[in-house]
Amino acid sequence: MNHHMKIPRANKLVTIFKREVERHRIMQIFLSSIAYLFVCDLDCLPKNIARYFYPVSLERARALVSLLLYDKEFSGYDIEKAPETINTISENLCAFLL
Repeated sequence: MNHHMKIPRANKLVTIFKREVERHRIMQIFLSSIAYLFVCDLDCLPKNIARYFYPVSLERARALVSLLLYDKEFSGYDIEKAPETINTISENLCAFLL
């Protein structure tokens, strides 16, 4: 595992947050990601992996659309507030952002 984590550590994507010596004197290292949020380019991933990330991206897009439709500061948009409309806008936004 240490071999595979060298690239993320070298690129400062993960950091060591804890070290523990086990009873057999083996050093156990715990890693944590640096970023709060990762944005994945779904076109570069294999389809079976990209399918895992799509629902998360779609929910983020729905949150943005809901904010634009229901927040008083952004209420200047004249968009129908039907669930089908929100889903369509969210899907288009998700595809655009990815």
